[in-house]
Amino acid sequence: MGLFDKLKKKATSEIFVEYNSKLEVYTLEYDNITFEWDEKPPADVMGEIQIIAQNYKAALPNIIGFMLPDLNSFYGNVSAEDIKAKLGKPTIHPDRGEVVYCEQAFDSIHIFSFEFFGDDFTELDNFMIDG
Repeated sequence: MGLFDKLKKKATSEIFVEYNSKLEVYTLEYDNITFEWDEKPPADVMGEIQIIAQNYKAALPNIIGFMLPDLNSFYGNVSAEDIKAKLGKPTIHPDRGEVVYCEQAFDSIHIFSFEFFGDDFTELDNFMIDG
């Protein structure tokens, strides 16, 4: 599929899920969030993606509050504003219930992640700093 075809497909409001052969995942960019699946998502996934993106953004203050104690332990005294500014673009794995931050700006070697249950981000678990 050429660039023109990709742009045409996006312009017609169809979803554009791309296979990333390097990472071996299917990806979709929506509302400054990357979504990834191990298996190709169904064609009607856009409604779910819109709900998850909206809920993620609404829950971001609670997500930051969930991360705050661990980030303070690891990096010293950081504020909720620091976290919001430095988290970077999230990658959400809807099929695994996981959010990953590969582009966080606290340092250049760690990846942050946590698990969520349901698509409303009210139940969060297992915050990790990997690297």
